[in-house]
Amino acid sequence: MLVEVTTLAAVFGISYRTWKRKSVQRNKYLLQLQRGKLSGQNAGVSVSGITEDQLMLAPKPVGARNPAEQKREVVVSGAGVAFTALGLTNPFYTLVGLPVVAYASRENFIIAWNLMRRKQVDVETLVSISLLGAFAMHRILPAAMLVFLYRLSTYLTLRVMDDSRLRLESQFDQAGDTVFRVQDGSEIEVPLAEVQVNDLLIVRAGESVPADGIVVEGS
Repeated sequence: MLVEVTTLAAVFGISYRTWKRKSVQRNKYLLQLQRGKLSGQNAGVSVSGITEDQLMLAPKPVGARNPAEQKREVVVSGAGVAFTALGLTNPFYTLVGLPVVAYASRENFIIAWNLMRRKQVDVETLVSISLLGAFAMHRILPAAMLVFLYRLSTYLTLRVMDDSRLRLESQFDQAGDTVFRVQDGSEIEVPLAEVQVNDLLIVRAGESVPADGIVVEGS
């Protein structure tokens, strides 16, 4: 019973972290793009040593692996679930599935170990404790399911973040290099790089907001 409760807690923790990381990463990336536009990124000028091309590729959510590699990990962990489920009828399949589950969970233990060395705790720590408890109690199937859910959530997070990144890039690509600034009661078209703090800009319906700011009129 303890293993199931801990496993459920880990699943909820994984889901919460997935949502939180998605939101935080998206906001950070949006801010990076906005700052890059205002600092002359279109001209290829670097800001703090970061070029526009590097900025576009900078956000790498949930580890350094790409979706293809994470998809392979999902398949491997899914195979572990299949073998351990078959092990309920034939112990031979449990013996086959055990090394598969151990291989699929290796990253959890590595991350948990590194966190422990820094005296930190995260979801990987809870997952690793749950896995060790499941292995000690010979509950291989719950362990395999936990690894599979963790891998699946990581893969889905990568996909969501990549899609969000592409949509943001598309929005900023559609934005022009000039904006309309209110000056002396008139709308003056000026280069985006010349926008200063406290400038009043005109953003029409359907247009992207070109910079960080506060809406003073309209919605």
